[in-house]
Order: sequence, then C-alpha cells, then structure tokens
Amino acid sequence: MRAGMHTNRSDRQRMINIWQPRSTSILHMMGPLSANGRTIAIWVAAILGNPWLFWLWEIVPLTLLALAAAQRLRQSEDQASAAA
Repeated sequence: MRAGMHTNRSDRQRMINIWQPRSTSILHMMGPLSANGRTIAIWVAAILGNPWLFWLWEIVPLTLLALAAAQRLRQSEDQASAAA
C-alpha cells in the first residue's frame, strides 16, 4: 500500500490476504540474507582457509539477491494493492 492511500480495514485485510501467498516464495528466497546464512558462509570460508571468500560472497551474490528480492517484493505489493 502506498503512502497517502486511504483504505478501510476490510480493504487492508483483503490486500494482505492477496499479498501473503505471493510473498512466501520471496521471503524464502531471502534466507541466505539471514544471520544463519551468513554464519554458514563465514564458517565455510574459514574451513577453506580463505576469509576473503566470505567478503566476496557478501558483496556480490548477497547484494544481487537482496536487490532481486526487494524488487520482487515490491512487485507483489503493487499487484496485491491493485487487486484489492
């Protein structure tokens, strides 16, 4: 829902009901961005003896994943808002 839009409670609930199933796969996609995902990545880098691998993982793939997830999440919000 965009700022400035005035909706009543039932409209908001309808939008949430539409958005929730669509957002589930996106939120699962964001799993590697969690603290657990980062902990596993730094552990693997330490086991391999190359701490720079962790930073490479942080900077390139995780940044691209965060950008893609944010874009998909915004699209699902817009679709839910339009459908409600």
